[in-house]
Amino acid sequence: MIEQIRLIGYGRDECKPDKKRVYTIPDFYMIHFIEKGSGFFNGIKLTAGQGFICMQNELCHYLPDKTDPWTYCWINVRGIGADKLISGLSHKNNIFSWNVYKNASTLKQIKEYKGNPTFEELAALSALYGIFAEQGLKQKMPRRDYVAEAKAMFEGALPQGITVDEVAASLNISRGYLRNIFYKSEGVSPQSYLMALRMNRAAELLSGDYSVTEIAAAVGYNDVLQFSKMFSRHFGISPTKYKAK
Repeated sequence: MIEQIRLIGYGRDECKPDKKRVYTIPDFYMIHFIEKGSGFFNGIKLTAGQGFICMQNELCHYLPDKTDPWTYCWINVRGIGADKLISGLSHKNNIFSWNVYKNASTLKQIKEYKGNPTFEELAALSALYGIFAEQGLKQKMPRRDYVAEAKAMFEGALPQGITVDEVAASLNISRGYLRNIFYKSEGVSPQSYLMALRMNRAAELLSGDYSVTEIAAAVGYNDVLQFSKMFSRHFGISPTKYKAK
């Protein structure tokens, strides 16, 4: 993502009470972190610990409160990486929260840093990633869908002869747990699902110009006799007779 995000500019403003309202339609993202004081973004009053984003190609306006003008750091970015960063941030009306106590000093140092411009830019992006990462970790993560992942693994590695044990190990869960959640979701065990997947795929291939040996290998069987046995058990007919029909 670092290669896909372009830093346009960054800084820190200690606003005066008489600072005029800013109107802008930027062709990049303008991300602001309020350190202290208060102000108004698109008519909504914000205070320290909040942030706001002037979205790319959208009109926005902001100004400091006259009695308690805000101080904020700002970072402007664009690119595919910036799009992903913003879309992954939990915000409402382009307003978000951040930990002012942990991260304010980092943002202050960005503008005060004196050194190689390349490393100064990296410091700015590092602060941005750090704040958004911490904010993102506080969000409630969606429950992992082990069943969907298992089904995708079965389908994707069918020719390799993938097993239920291998899938469970890859998901870092026990075979028993996978069986329970799979049966609850699909009404069958993962082993039965995998077998049906193999046999149905084999039946499809038998309608083409492939030999039984080739089809057995395509659905994960090195032993043609074992494949024929399992196919006959599943469909009640041998693969040779199925192909002939």
